[in-house]
Amino acid sequence: MFNPNPRTVFPVLAALHATEHEQFERGTSASSRPVLPTPFITISRQAGAHGRTVAAELVKQLNDREPDSPPWTLWDDQLVERVAHDEHLPAHKVASLEDIRPSWLGEALGALMVTSSPVEEMTVYHRMSATIRTLVAKGRVIIVGRGAVFVTDGVPGGIHVRLVAPTDRRIEWAARERHLDPKAAVEWVRKTDDARTAFYHRHFPGRPFVPEAFTATYNTAAATVEQLAQSILALVPLVGTSRR
Repeated sequence: MFNPNPRTVFPVLAALHATEHEQFERGTSASSRPVLPTPFITISRQAGAHGRTVAAELVKQLNDREPDSPPWTLWDDQLVERVAHDEHLPAHKVASLEDIRPSWLGEALGALMVTSSPVEEMTVYHRMSATIRTLVAKGRVIIVGRGAVFVTDGVPGGIHVRLVAPTDRRIEWAARERHLDPKAAVEWVRKTDDARTAFYHRHFPGRPFVPEAFTATYNTAAATVEQLAQSILALVPLVGTSRR
């Protein structure tokens, strides 16, 4: 696991990235530069590990870095809302695909039909996967959760990040941010982690959910949100759709 020391690791990463970019600019003419894939980022996170907060800060820093380029966009709740709109489903039902075993499928959607068959969880998630692939094909997007690390496996330009933190810290954060008492926070973290593990087992059987599946893994208890975003930013190439 990558457990950064903010005072040493983050400045070094940023300096290395800047040096590589300067060497690229000096040593390669515009006509001979290779066309690089448009970057995109997926973020997988443990329950309560600040995935949404880090993603929002990362979008801000990316757009501040390249203000004249097409903007980066964040797809978390936005992804749920888009799929819900396209499939005419309640947004909270789509959101439950990852975090809760969706018993609603047989109850709320039994009357809906897709190619003459009842709508099932796999069908709904297939639509979400197609939306994810459409987004990453355009690039400059950050997608939080929803199995995006595996949905986009093999797509050029992907940077795949895993956010983790000690259980006690995640419980503390969940209690504060979700206004839960300590017992309820423990239960929320446990159930959400279990539901996400089951989600991966259902939709990606045989795919090991291991550190090697990611570009980098970060302990969000070891640095500030701003520092974590800076470290991920160092992995994103400057040369993208903003370069012609």
